[in-house]
Amino acid sequence: MVNDFLPLGNLDKVVKEIVDQPLPLVDGIEDQLVEFSIAMRIGKVLRGSVEAKAAAQAEAIEWKHKYELERENNLQLEQKYEQKLTKFSILI
Repeated sequence: MVNDFLPLGNLDKVVKEIVDQPLPLVDGIEDQLVEFSIAMRIGKVLRGSVEAKAAAQAEAIEWKHKYELERENNLQLEQKYEQKLTKFSILI
């Protein structure tokens, strides 16, 4: 049947074999499907939560970087202002 290693040429054949296989009749398969559906929904919610957290962290990093650049710019402006003030006070 299906081996662990499948050449790409046989992929269509293997997929057809899998699709053509009858589903096993299992008592309570509806319960299993419901549980699986619930697990999939929980997984989707968790994935969305993780993605939102990652996006928020990326945005926080971006804002921190902008803040640091603005702070550095302000420090440079203060230094220039102090230098000009010092030069002006020397002239007086």
